[in-house]
Amino acid sequence: MSNNKLILHRIIDNHCTDNSNNIAIEEKDRKVSYGELKVMTDKVASRLSALAIEKGDVVGVFLDSSIEYVAAILGVNKAGAVFMPLEVKYPPARLKDLLQTVAPRYVITDQSHKSYLDSLLADAAVNPRLLLMEDTAAAMASPVFPDNDVELKGEDGNYLIYTSGSTGKPKVIAGMHKSLSHFVHWEVKEFGLNDSVRCCQLAPLSFDVSFRDIFVPLLAGGTLCIPPADVKKDPAQLLAWICEAGITLMHTVPSLFRVFTGILAKAPVKGTLPAYILLAGEALYYRDVVNWRSVAGDSSVLVNLYGPSETTLAKVFHRIGHIEEDSNEIIPLGQAISNTSVLVLQDGQSCRPGAIGEIYIRTPFRSKGYFKDEAQTNERFIQHPGHNEYEDILYKTGDLGKIQKDGLLVFVGREDRQVKIRGNRVELFEIEKHLQRFPGIREVLVMPHTDKNREISLILYYTAATAIPDITLRNHLQENLPDYMVPAFFLHLETFPLMLNGKIDRRALPRPEALLYQHRVYEPPVDEEERRIEAIWSEVLGLEKVGRDYSFFDLGGHSIAAFKIVSALCREFDTTLSLSDFFEHPKISELALLIKQAVKKEILT
Repeated sequence: MSNNKLILHRIIDNHCTDNSNNIAIEEKDRKVSYGELKVMTDKVASRLSALAIEKGDVVGVFLDSSIEYVAAILGVNKAGAVFMPLEVKYPPARLKDLLQTVAPRYVITDQSHKSYLDSLLADAAVNPRLLLMEDTAAAMASPVFPDNDVELKGEDGNYLIYTSGSTGKPKVIAGMHKSLSHFVHWEVKEFGLNDSVRCCQLAPLSFDVSFRDIFVPLLAGGTLCIPPADVKKDPAQLLAWICEAGITLMHTVPSLFRVFTGILAKAPVKGTLPAYILLAGEALYYRDVVNWRSVAGDSSVLVNLYGPSETTLAKVFHRIGHIEEDSNEIIPLGQAISNTSVLVLQDGQSCRPGAIGEIYIRTPFRSKGYFKDEAQTNERFIQHPGHNEYEDILYKTGDLGKIQKDGLLVFVGREDRQVKIRGNRVELFEIEKHLQRFPGIREVLVMPHTDKNREISLILYYTAATAIPDITLRNHLQENLPDYMVPAFFLHLETFPLMLNGKIDRRALPRPEALLYQHRVYEPPVDEEERRIEAIWSEVLGLEKVGRDYSFFDLGGHSIAAFKIVSALCREFDTTLSLSDFFEHPKISELALLIKQAVKKEILT
């Protein structure tokens, strides 16, 4: 790979010059050509250059998913700096913590978010200068930024991304140009992508999967398509948009993939399904694929991807071929991509086929490690434990796996207390830390819970003299953590069950349904509509029974579960119900009344 290929924004710049009229990005009713994109990125780079930005300086980007966001991160890299996406929906405490940890020189934002950032930074220990995209667009005429004057090497940094940390603070991972370029080039080549590719931007910007969404189509000379924010909130609308927009490549998590399957089972959609659907972030099961193909056929190539953020996006892939079995077994992760090898080791030695060990990844196209945290970097990026003959750096994933006789890697589980929640990596200790000093709480333990639908949610067990209202604990966590890290269940115990050695007996901890009605009165459904709604809630939430006046949010409800319930309710009652309707009426009794009114209105009209 030549040095020019190591720097993605330079290749995209070439597309901007050679194919200036081709559409680079679509967003709602806006379309930006490659030529127009170059002008936007040049303005950002020129503005930063005029402010004496230096190579390697960090620039935060606090924008919604948009054309401006893409121009901002490309412009930051073009100026030789490192961009860090800042999720606009994150709780203020978490955002402030990230800003204080990284201390960026500048933060690029827009007028709609400026006042919020001003208030956030008012008492912060850092004081980055805010740069508005509107000011940049107005102040700079039509500069041609001398990109090649910024000397960049493949090992130079290009982005910072963050994930949950076992210390109670987010881990900040430092990417580098050659590694991101390596993966994006691999995907374009592996799937034969060209300027006809249309890729949708679905992943949260704080999730490194968003880099696949953005850079893959732009490297191929194709089109990045950004769905409207309200469409992304409703899976039925989102799937309809994907098909009608002619999306040919989609990256998503298995949990949303299952929701799309359920929508297709109800009725076909207009347009065409993507030619490629790449799945990552959670376990994918044989039954998921069987269910999809039963309603969607074989029109889409399904690909399983695996790889932690520390090794830069995915490092293992598996094209899913013909499947005969319909089971709850996990689909293989597959085989390593180019310039990468995957090892399954136990006690420093390679495991024989079929034996379980820890998964290690060897590749020169990894990240730099953890930003300003050499100790943690050295803990995870280690010399091969089996020899010291030469430098042989491996990334210790903490995942357990095995190599099948056919050479494919299979995921088995985790060796530590880290889980994936709807594609996001979560260190359970980080959640516990936020409640360990909460008034009245003595002990805290967060555990994953897998329901009968194979969806993972979190349970927070705590000991206290008296139970604390769930809403109180939930609100406290929502002030400090993103929604996917807030447990679905809060279970109060007088004491934790212990083993003979004094450790908590985690197998003896009660399941959520065992304590659901311990301190609450169960009110059964009162009519046929409520009974039909209860049956749907029970199925989706994996509960034996659901009281008519219990809030969805107190029963382990989360966004994916809400999507499934709304879709099922629309089928069951042959009516139209939106997610916003559901969230405004989160009890069975309220939903029943709403549905009765809607059905009556439809009959009258």
